Amino acid sequence: MHQCTCGLTPSAKLVLETRLERNVLRCVETPCSYEEVLGLTLEILEELRDLGNEVYVMFSGGRDSLVLLDLSRKVLRDVRAVYVEVTGNTHEKNREYVYRIVKMLGIELIHLKRNEYEFYERVCKWGWPGPGRRWCMTEFKRKPIESFFRCRSPAAMVLVGVKAWDSPRRRKYIINDGVAYRSSWGTVVVRPILHWTREHVITYIKEVGLHDNPLYAELGESGNCVYCPFIMDGRYYLNLRIRYPEWYRKIEAVEKIVRNGTPFVSGPRRFTLNQLIQRSFSGSSTTSC
Repeated sequence: MHQCTCGLTPSAKLVLETRLERNVLRCVETPCSYEEVLGLTLEILEELRDLGNEVYVMFSGGRDSLVLLDLSRKVLRDVRAVYVEVTGNTHEKNREYVYRIVKMLGIELIHLKRNEYEFYERVCKWGWPGPGRRWCMTEFKRKPIESFFRCRSPAAMVLVGVKAWDSPRRRKYIINDGVAYRSSWGTVVVRPILHWTREHVITYIKEVGLHDNPLYAELGESGNCVYCPFIMDGRYYLNLRIRYPEWYRKIEAVEKIVRNGTPFVSGPRRFTLNQLIQRSFSGSSTTSC
């Protein structure tokens, strides 16, 4: 699952109780058992509960944020879900799923999005986003989030479902930043499941009986971003072409318009949509995150 930090950039590290932080980071270095990672997350949330802050959980419709939302509402009880739609690039089933889940869990939903322009229109003007050029994150995630939280109480806490085991790059900066930090606009950002693996997340969803996003069965992704430069498995886009041809045609049409670059970059090599699909079935596919 490709997940992101939604542009929440640390400016000052905050330290939880020393033993707890140390044990969490130990599970980032070496995977721990499901029982241990769950227990540590419950400890983190219980420690946060004693602070009495307003709590907002970033909910993308992905599995990681689903697990975090469920655990948070059980321990902290009074939480709000924040959903950021990438205008023009978020699948309608993702949006419907998010609304259905928060209603089932009895949680207030805050829906953020850019209204002044949409993703593919910006691609035509700025070119495709990619490694080192993640304007999509800034324009469609970071700015709506910053705008919203700058109007909140400085004591607000934002919980994000980022996991260290998703990629070596993510693991490196999480070890450096720790479990919690203060964001550049003043809110406290906490990563309660940073030490979980993908297998831990799936185990919790099955054990608790949570409803999975249907797009995982169809596409293998949550659909919060239909096109993503970090999804480098052509089988995803082949499934998109088969199941949701209107979305595939949208990406393909923009690809023909944009001349300054291609949709996908892997090191020094660049790939078109069709090249990526062909490459995946030649045994040289790569998923980058």
